[in-house]
Amino acid sequence: MCKIVTVLIIALHLWLSVNDSVVVGVGIWLAYAVLTTPYTLLQSHVSLSFPEHLTGRAFTAYNLFLFGGIFLVQWLFGVLVDWCTTWSPDEAQGFRRAMQIWVGLEALAASAVLLFRARPPVADRTAAPVSAR
Repeated sequence: MCKIVTVLIIALHLWLSVNDSVVVGVGIWLAYAVLTTPYTLLQSHVSLSFPEHLTGRAFTAYNLFLFGGIFLVQWLFGVLVDWCTTWSPDEAQGFRRAMQIWVGLEALAASAVLLFRARPPVADRTAAPVSAR
């Protein structure tokens, strides 16, 4: 589900970067708001991926990386907008070019995650179960 949502979000970002209509832009942002709701379930996935006694540490690390990553992404996008604006004839075109570059970076990152996904090791089927030892 998240793979499909991620691809749709990247497509919406690309559409937003070439859109000139305010009405269509509002529709894109509304679709973006609806599509990002599955990501809220990631925190539940984090809590279920660790033993109970480590859940607090897992949440702390998750929040640290989440908010640190959000800060880094917003700062880097601002730097990219400033750079693109200096090379564009007007400010709106600079924002569009920055968004298109950002969409390319999102597509590269998403393809790396989807193509090179880490797989858990396969358990040795010949070994005796833990309860039998």
